[in-house]
Amino acid sequence: MHTIAHIKGNSAQDGFECFINKAKKNKDSFENTASIHIKGEAIIRKAKEISHAHLILVSEQVLIKKVNAANSTKNLSTQVNQAFPNLNLEEFYYQILNEGSFSYIAIVRKQYAESIINYYESLGIAIINLSLGFSCASIIFPLIEKKSNEKLYASPYILDFTGEQITDFTYERHSETIYYAIGTEQVQSSELINIGAFTKYLEASENSNLDNLTHKLKQAFSQKKILVTGIPSGFAILFIILIINTLVFTSYYNKLESIRINQQQELTRLHQSQDLQKAIDSLKVQLSQIQPQSGLNPSKITNTIIAHIPEEIKLSRLAYQPLEKQIAPEKPLNLLSNSVIISGSTRDQTAITRLINNLETMKFTQEAILNNLQLNKGTYEFAINLRLE
Repeated sequence: MHTIAHIKGNSAQDGFECFINKAKKNKDSFENTASIHIKGEAIIRKAKEISHAHLILVSEQVLIKKVNAANSTKNLSTQVNQAFPNLNLEEFYYQILNEGSFSYIAIVRKQYAESIINYYESLGIAIINLSLGFSCASIIFPLIEKKSNEKLYASPYILDFTGEQITDFTYERHSETIYYAIGTEQVQSSELINIGAFTKYLEASENSNLDNLTHKLKQAFSQKKILVTGIPSGFAILFIILIINTLVFTSYYNKLESIRINQQQELTRLHQSQDLQKAIDSLKVQLSQIQPQSGLNPSKITNTIIAHIPEEIKLSRLAYQPLEKQIAPEKPLNLLSNSVIISGSTRDQTAITRLINNLETMKFTQEAILNNLQLNKGTYEFAINLRLE
């Protein structure tokens, strides 16, 4: 799978410029395998290697405005109109990122966005999702090791932080390559937005009016796949049928043999269908275990928890409904249902107490249990089991 951050160009004549990342999807994660910064005709050559992608518009055509969240309403269109008065929403796509005390509202003209989509699709790249600005990468920002109040360079944006909350931003192309640590991986500043988009590769955009567009894009991609794979298969089946019909008329023996072969094929297909149905039923059971039992949105829960973690705490793990045992083939998943495991470390023990108090005040919390607390060389290491309502 690929992500494309379009950073420059209104048309092919202007000269397009973009960052492209490639990732290999595993069972429940992804591995970033390639990153490239290209422009102009190099994009056309690279397009031959890409079948579909998540597009992130980060050019100067995308306008982003910071507003005070306390003054915002729940109605998305009203929020956009408050930030951009007299805006005709029929002509714009918008996406809203809520960050604690502030909201960041990104808008772009539909005509521009669709022209960029059409350009990449003219190169044979099916665009299956769209994001604006840096909102799609917000989920990975808390995972980046950074000092308090440190600026974060997520090309082409420079983000200001207070604790884990984005407090301001500037649009500035930064030529120097900066590396950030995410777990054990080192990630370039130019890759942050693309890698963040991998975490929401096929998810519908929250707090936006992009749903209808992304639905059409995914539907068009699905139809294209059917045409590419279905038509050759149809011709192959037709060819086989013509050969069988020719053999049927050669002799009585061949006719009986053909009937026997067809019956055997039908029996095989029946057995395959039964095996497939069993596999589907098994997957349904596993899916029902994975889906949240509380009816809450996992992304909203984790985002809310991250926003309430004191800045003195260094988060090492945040797992929603974690596995209790290792996954075994053809066995049901053993999940710790309606629970979130939070692990981390701090030199300030009172920060752990504040964290537990913060967790217990959340509306979706049943109880917060401190499962583990150890002092190791002046650092308190802890684990908290958050039970959900």
